[in-house]
Amino acid sequence: PSNASLPVKCAAGETSYASSVNCSLCAAGSACPAPDDPGLVIQCQPGTYSVGGQAACTICSPGFECPNTTDNTTVPCPAGMFSLGVAWKCQDCPPGWECPDSQGRRNFPCSPGTYSNASLCHACPSGQYCPRTDAVLVIPCENGSYSVGRQTSCTPCPPAYECPSPHFAPTPTDRCQPGSYSVGRQKACTVCPLE
Repeated sequence: PSNASLPVKCAAGETSYASSVNCSLCAAGSACPAPDDPGLVIQCQPGTYSVGGQAACTICSPGFECPNTTDNTTVPCPAGMFSLGVAWKCQDCPPGWECPDSQGRRNFPCSPGTYSNASLCHACPSGQYCPRTDAVLVIPCENGSYSVGRQTSCTPCPPAYECPSPHFAPTPTDRCQPGSYSVGRQKACTVCPLE
């Protein structure tokens, strides 16, 4: 018997259709993993790709987006976006998070008293408070209260003290002098009325 009439097994990355005499390369955008089943063709999912003739789809690397399943176009994630891998599109940094790394490995939530803007956490400035980490909501302290920075609410000025500046906590020199008083939450001490 002649070897010419014996079937030839297709290699991984090749396929053969019924009544086909030859093996052919697996098409771009698909994978042909099983030489024992040459008709098995798997379509690459978004975030993976195949340029053709592959036994498996290539996974898009972290920090990149792979918009097409049929070619090896890889686009780095821009600042403020990230990809953990297997992505057809980079993700925006979520509100209230800092995303310094396009691969998403060092992303972390902003701590209370900070806020997120353009994928970075910023400390709330003194004299103001920031009740939310996921929005640029910076609110000035009202008279009689203060914030030394990184606060989610302003601190009321304590009784017997005045708080002339919303940027500083009261000091011993801000204690009301004899003949004046404060019930708290006051910018200045009140002079006692004369009798």
